[in-house]
Amino acid sequence: MGLLMQGLYNKDIFICSSSLGDQINIPQKKANSYQASRYKIFASPFAKVFLGAIFTYQVIYWTWLKLEMDESKYIKNQEVAALEKQARELTGTQK
Repeated sequence: MGLLMQGLYNKDIFICSSSLGDQINIPQKKANSYQASRYKIFASPFAKVFLGAIFTYQVIYWTWLKLEMDESKYIKNQEVAALEKQARELTGTQK
């Protein structure tokens, strides 16, 4: 029982017929390359958007952290100045 190859090529599908019945075979190389090319189209834009979002998040996060640190330093400096003034008043010496 040999296979009678009838070549009917349609872009990605190869059809062969045998004496046992019709079979449809999709070659793995073509199927994988089709799937890979389909996802390759979106890989670069997705990567750019994803990396851009991470970069934006990091910039906002570090900016917020810097502002909070500046605010806490300002508040602590005010407290230190108030305590120094109170200590001077209690000791009665002025610098």
